[in-house]
Amino acid sequence: MKNERTVSQIPKSDLSKLQKEVLSLGRSAALPKNLSDLWLKMIARDLAMTHKAVHFGPDIHSHQSLKAPLLLVMALLKIDYVSEDAEEGYSPEQLLIYMRRFERAIYEELIGRVTGVFINRYSIDSIFAAPLQ
Repeated sequence: MKNERTVSQIPKSDLSKLQKEVLSLGRSAALPKNLSDLWLKMIARDLAMTHKAVHFGPDIHSHQSLKAPLLLVMALLKIDYVSEDAEEGYSPEQLLIYMRRFERAIYEELIGRVTGVFINRYSIDSIFAAPLQ
């Protein structure tokens, strides 16, 4: 028996479409559970490409991989997680933690949609509160 993987073609994340189709709808639209199937797949792919670049070296597309997921994280952080010193913003360490939590939520949502088993359905209040394991 052959172990063949079927690879679907997922278009590149278009930041102008992300703005129009997701970000313009408000913070909650950036939650994984509210993303369309296509956006969920594109964001999951972008996050996987980022991991691949970190572990195996960047390729011609990896420099674009983090932009769409980071925009979604920043949209989710807009109100509840503003720094006390607005000029200071977020440290790279803080952003990395938020990105990892968002990544986990993206993967859990994708798995849930494929299997019908949803581990968590994150909200604005809970997405960045989940502990990392």
